[in-house]
Amino acid sequence: MRIWIRRMGRCERGATLKLINIGPRVLKLLKEAMSEDSTPEFAARAKGILEEIGRQWRYVDEHGGNVVGGFQAILGGKEEFGVGRPISLMIVFRCVGTNGKKLVEMRTVDVELADSGLIFSAPQSEGKLVIRRIGEGKLPEHGRAVVCNSGEPHTIDFNVGGSVNTAIWIDKELELGVGVYEVKFIYFCGFKGAAGGGAGRFGE
Repeated sequence: MRIWIRRMGRCERGATLKLINIGPRVLKLLKEAMSEDSTPEFAARAKGILEEIGRQWRYVDEHGGNVVGGFQAILGGKEEFGVGRPISLMIVFRCVGTNGKKLVEMRTVDVELADSGLIFSAPQSEGKLVIRRIGEGKLPEHGRAVVCNSGEPHTIDFNVGGSVNTAIWIDKELELGVGVYEVKFIYFCGFKGAAGGGAGRFGE
């Protein structure tokens, strides 16, 4: 994508249309390029691209993850939890494409403790939480993948802009000590290894 941004800066034919067609994935890189290249010509072309992408993809949240298959995952929840209180986060899946889509309900999420090498997983997990402790402190040695929904999976039909919320109760499967943590969510998009998602922080 960077090469198309450079071509757009040189006014090469087709570069602007190419960036618009790429869609939301170019937003972050284009904004970074705008801060590096402050010429009025570049800023005007970049602004036009951002406005057109915003018009075509009006449900995209700039704080969410990459758009994959017409969906975007956004990680949310409280930033602080009292000692001994339940720790729950919320994953919002939103249909942000130009047409309605189908998505299978998420049921299980793996948990990875960053920098420790520990991963608590289940064979059919649809996503993964990556939890990183900020500062000194001990990480748990035992845990399990988080079950979000039990029973047989079912497919949800979405209209454009439609969303579904999935709660993730971390403390049911993992005992975290008092401290500050950074959390990233990765959605497997039907198979382990594909990425999408969002990130957030929570702490004491």
